[in-house]
Amino acid sequence: MHIGINSGSGSSGAAFAPEEGRGWEVGLSGRWDGLDVGVTAFDIEKSNVLTTDPNDVNFLAPVGSLRSRGVEFDASLRMGRRWQVVANFIWNEARNNDDTFATPLALNVPDQSGTVFVVYRSDAGREWSLSGGVSYVGERSGATDTSGLLLPGYWKTKAAFETPLTPKITFRAEADNLLDEHYAQSSYNSNWIYPGAPRTLRASLRAEF
Repeated sequence: MHIGINSGSGSSGAAFAPEEGRGWEVGLSGRWDGLDVGVTAFDIEKSNVLTTDPNDVNFLAPVGSLRSRGVEFDASLRMGRRWQVVANFIWNEARNNDDTFATPLALNVPDQSGTVFVVYRSDAGREWSLSGGVSYVGERSGATDTSGLLLPGYWKTKAAFETPLTPKITFRAEADNLLDEHYAQSSYNSNWIYPGAPRTLRASLRAEF
């Protein structure tokens, strides 16, 4: 059983009760020549989870009961010494059982999400790597009020390049949202929606001592 502290108070001025939760998780994994696969099923129920107050968006309010159940799938496929494919998929049905809220959908939680990445590693001299892939976030609730706001699902691409400069220093360059897609990342209510970040480029050096 999980118990967490909820700080602050709601629109009435009353302090929040602590968050409580319990659940179970069971998984299976297998490994074959070049292939690793894992599947996990989970069922978690929580009470007093704070979210946007459907009657006053300037405050938070506790959800009486929130249940999250689903399946997560992970796989890694190695093809020879140079190529690797990594995939992840989650189906998560997160629903509340509280008539105070206009929708049973948990705020900003998609039913489906996943990623697929391909990695190539060189096989000559100092090893460098090039990777790229796509991530998907499905449709999800964007408000707890009666607006019925649903944030549309979106796809986002990434790429990265990494190479050693010396035996102890490694250079890495990354590009996030490579195709510069416009999407809604999350929402607080129907009037407060966070846009996803535009194409972002990063470069870094990692030193080992």
